[in-house]
Amino acid sequence: MGVLIIGIGSPWAEDTLGWEAVETLPPLPNVDTLTLDRPGAGLIEAMKEQHTVILVDAMDVGATPGTVLSLSMDDLIHPDTTVSSHSLGVVGALALGKAMGVLPPTVHIIGIQMGSGPMPDETRRGALAQVHQQIRDWIEFD
Repeated sequence: MGVLIIGIGSPWAEDTLGWEAVETLPPLPNVDTLTLDRPGAGLIEAMKEQHTVILVDAMDVGATPGTVLSLSMDDLIHPDTTVSSHSLGVVGALALGKAMGVLPPTVHIIGIQMGSGPMPDETRRGALAQVHQQIRDWIEFD
């Protein structure tokens, strides 16, 4: 059991932001990292037996590109969230893992607002720096 940081994404366009955030994170003691490509049920498996998991994913919530959002499970999973093992996205996987009682005690989620096209380098660097700082803050707090 420990801390695991998971970058979620795919190899296309701005959906690589979660991967990039994790891959550029300076090494932290007692912290493991992993990148997953559209993980579905694999996300649940990756999170098992961890004490703390931090998920980093590109999102589209209508904010300005490069905006970094700190989210909780409650921000994503609502009472009307459909739980099914078919076509699981991140929210569905978290809802299913929660329903099964197999998620870690602490799950933090960082969303990075992606744009409709490539993000300017300065915006990208600023967003990644914010993600890295949020991760360090949560690890020190936990």
